[in-house]
Amino acid sequence: MKRVLGAIYADPSFMPPIIVDKFVETIIKEGARDAFEKAYENSTRTRIELEGFQQIQDVPCLLIWGEKDNLIPIGYYEKFKQNLSESKTQNVMIKDMGHAPFVERTALVYEKLRTFLS
Repeated sequence: MKRVLGAIYADPSFMPPIIVDKFVETIIKEGARDAFEKAYENSTRTRIELEGFQQIQDVPCLLIWGEKDNLIPIGYYEKFKQNLSESKTQNVMIKDMGHAPFVERTALVYEKLRTFLS
């Protein structure tokens, strides 16, 4: 379980115990581990082709990425930045965060969302 937490959070030791407990409680439920593993495999093995980016080129996007994301390779962040219109995309790399900056730095992510949506 520690390995899974390390994959999601940059440093699980900084997480409030209730967050870690809720995550563990969720992931040990029947079928949850399989679903988590399938989602991980899908997100790390699926190639995003140029036509996929072209389909959403005119959709405003807020791209938030944890600098220390151990689940989705940083190359995907770079590919999104490179292939989405800069005029409609706001890119945010959050330093020292893992795959779940919305949990690790909730207030910061909320502020980025609020600013983007206003």
